Amino acid sequence: MKVLVICGAYPLASETFVRDQCTGLLEAGCDVEILALREGDGSGFSELEKRLGVPRRLRQARFDRSAVSRLLRLPGRILRLAMRSPRAALGSVSPRRGWRGVSGQLLEAAAALGLDRLPRRYDAIHCQFGPSGVVASQLRRAGIVEGPISVAFYGYDITREPRLRGPDFYRELFEDASIILPNSECLAGLLRAAGAPPEKVAVHRLGIEIERFAEVDRSARDRDDPWRAIAVGRCVEKKGFEQLVRAVAMAGDEAGRLEVSILGDGPLRPGLERLARDLGVADRIEFTGWLSHTEMPRAMAAADCMIAPSVTAADGDMEGLPLVVVEAMATGLPVIGTRHSGIPEAVLDGENGLIVEERDIEGLAKAIAALSDPAIRNRFGARSREIAVERFDHRRLIEDLVGRLRGAGE
Repeated sequence: MKVLVICGAYPLASETFVRDQCTGLLEAGCDVEILALREGDGSGFSELEKRLGVPRRLRQARFDRSAVSRLLRLPGRILRLAMRSPRAALGSVSPRRGWRGVSGQLLEAAAALGLDRLPRRYDAIHCQFGPSGVVASQLRRAGIVEGPISVAFYGYDITREPRLRGPDFYRELFEDASIILPNSECLAGLLRAAGAPPEKVAVHRLGIEIERFAEVDRSARDRDDPWRAIAVGRCVEKKGFEQLVRAVAMAGDEAGRLEVSILGDGPLRPGLERLARDLGVADRIEFTGWLSHTEMPRAMAAADCMIAPSVTAADGDMEGLPLVVVEAMATGLPVIGTRHSGIPEAVLDGENGLIVEERDIEGLAKAIAALSDPAIRNRFGARSREIAVERFDHRRLIEDLVGRLRGAGE
């Protein structure tokens, strides 16, 4: 099956799930091309990506090129494309395609795919995040690509983008897509409410390679020992790290000898570090910056608890289901999470962790204090591993995705 994966940028260190899905499709026998609309972050390719030939399969569209630079290239590209496909040449710059057409962005994608080889026919065009799906819809309507469209939604793309871009932003995509794949039941409901045809919406969760996250025996850890909680992600509002810092301060001695590591970086990090100092908990909260793909499992193995205090940001931005939560569960970590998007679909309150309301600092502090008891952590952690294996195995979910993509084209 020939698959075109369209994503915003590639590779990105913060979107390992996109990269894992691409390598998973390749390992499942698919012939994959990757169309990245912008350059990656310079994080480089993993050994697995290199072995599977991802670098030579990557097409960079450079949507972030300046408008002047795109327009200077436009006449030559139009001429070359017209010799191959007059329909695609006209369609790629038609005002009907909106500003992406007249500004030359769609021609950027056409050039990345090869102007002399258009239109390109695929058995499946799989889009990572809703905005990439909008581009796929425009490319197909312009005659640049052909094939059934599937689009995965992960959070901000349905919670924030319609608010910023208007209620009709996804109208054509909802018409054109064969299947729409939110990664949680919560996002599925939001998509249906936004106008997605219910018969096209099917929850497809992201998975993890269970074997990369060995279960850790933490049963020997004593109640009087220091214990470590980790929180992972960009330092942005929706991650809820401000509430976490305040909750650690509020929990005080009730949390025992707690140490917290926030693994990640971002624009709010300096303010969070100041807040920790102001509240007198700078000695209990460590900001590590980003960890590599190989360092993260070691950090989880050394931890005793995962905290995912996600909140809905002021602009409506939300999580889907943070995959790092599932990775932590696979090592046998209990999780404290918020009643936010897909988190309660993995963290079952009272089974493998505790759920508190968004921005409930007192509730979060009480949950942290409760998990200072290693007996509770061990009980929750054993169930975490079971849930990760039962529901989030990467290989099984890739098989499911391949079946859905194949079915979309029938």
